[in-house]
Amino acid sequence: MRKLWSDQSRVAARDWPAARELFFLRCRSKNLSEHSLAWYKNILNGFLRFLEASGAPSPRETTPNLLRSYFDHLRERGQSSITINRTYGALRCLFRYLAQERVIPATPFVLIEKPRVEKKLIRPLDMDQARLLLAQPKLKTFVGFRNWTMMLLMLDAGLRLSEVLGLRRDKIDWSANRVYVHGKGDKERAVPFGGAAKKALWEYAQWRGDVAGQDVFFQDQFGGQICTRHFQITLKRYGKAAGIEGVRVSPHTLRHYAGFRTMPSCLGLSVGRPQFLAW
Repeated sequence: MRKLWSDQSRVAARDWPAARELFFLRCRSKNLSEHSLAWYKNILNGFLRFLEASGAPSPRETTPNLLRSYFDHLRERGQSSITINRTYGALRCLFRYLAQERVIPATPFVLIEKPRVEKKLIRPLDMDQARLLLAQPKLKTFVGFRNWTMMLLMLDAGLRLSEVLGLRRDKIDWSANRVYVHGKGDKERAVPFGGAAKKALWEYAQWRGDVAGQDVFFQDQFGGQICTRHFQITLKRYGKAAGIEGVRVSPHTLRHYAGFRTMPSCLGLSVGRPQFLAW
């Protein structure tokens, strides 16, 4: 049965669309998270667009030099060394699998060195910058108050944006002041939060109400899922409006704030929407 499957897969995956589908079948069989599947899809789509512009070589015709040209292409487009390094890892995984299935005779990555990552010190927000950033959302609106609550939770608990967006309502332990989130590897972990974040979460929960068939805690104004990219852009816009300079305002920066100091009560946050607005 194994030999039959291998023979069929080799024949079917002679072109890139079939090879791509074969790889994603493997990813789904490993029960990878939706976030991981989307990550692979984004990287492979970009790679296939490059191949199409290069004459659409088949998997067997994809050489080490062609792959090196793709990484140079990413550098010329201004992609960071971290992005290029992650792209290298995803494509290496793809070609290793194709070699294991004997779709290709060997993986070309044995001849390609891993791209070097430039190590940059992540500068976190200071207290004044955190205040300015949290002052930007319009708290009289649902979206503004939701964004404010999400930002406060990331600053306080150090959560990743993916963990905040995936937070379920039944995973908030109000009595123990902690949330249960799924991080890297789809592993659940318990993360504590402080009093200010608890008050904001509770106020948002009352505003949100119950939405039938929707267990995700943070939603858009229509009760659907929040777009990751849209929130990143919104956060960047808040940083620009706040006049924050010298610090990259991103979900990752907010997460690092919690790593350097605990969100103190001296921020002046108290329960009740009027107090939020006064802050």
